[in-house]
Amino acid sequence: AQRTAPSISGLYFPQIPLPADLAHEIFHQCLSTFFPPSSASNQIMLFTHVNSHSPSIPSFLTDVLGVISEMLRPVVPPDLDKLLFDPYVECGGRERARQVIGKLYEIGEVWRWDRERGRNGRVGGGGRKRCDVYLPPRSVVIMTGKARYKVTPGIEGRLADFVEPPMKGEWLKRMPRDSSLFRWRLPEADVAG
Repeated sequence: AQRTAPSISGLYFPQIPLPADLAHEIFHQCLSTFFPPSSASNQIMLFTHVNSHSPSIPSFLTDVLGVISEMLRPVVPPDLDKLLFDPYVECGGRERARQVIGKLYEIGEVWRWDRERGRNGRVGGGGRKRCDVYLPPRSVVIMTGKARYKVTPGIEGRLADFVEPPMKGEWLKRMPRDSSLFRWRLPEADVAG
């Protein structure tokens, strides 16, 4: 796997990790809140409006968005910052609904959106060129536009990853980890008929 993402429209991989203490706190909050030892679950989906009086997304997850916003603001274009963090963008002045998907990965566990889709950090899809990208702990990845709908992400099941630094490759053992995917729901997606 390589350490940098390929140039794909809408794919941003800023080399700015979450602060270690914050990542540690979020990991343990997710474990105790969503994935206690007595639970067989390893994934949760939460939905809410940003300014809801009774949000279903715990504050420890929404608070991390403020930290990520501050981290990214100096390195992403202003229009992308607005798209990511402004609840009223592209919604005709109405507030958008937010979705959070949390996932716990044990060592060697496979993650795929469906059986036809990707492997470890795979960027690309269909007959396109495959690119394995190593995501260090505490990474932030942004996918918008073409990248969100055309890139096939996933994690291949294995115990370690061969990562290519500039000079010489090395094997890095995997550790248990979690991911939190934050996305806006499409307008009217919260309306059931």
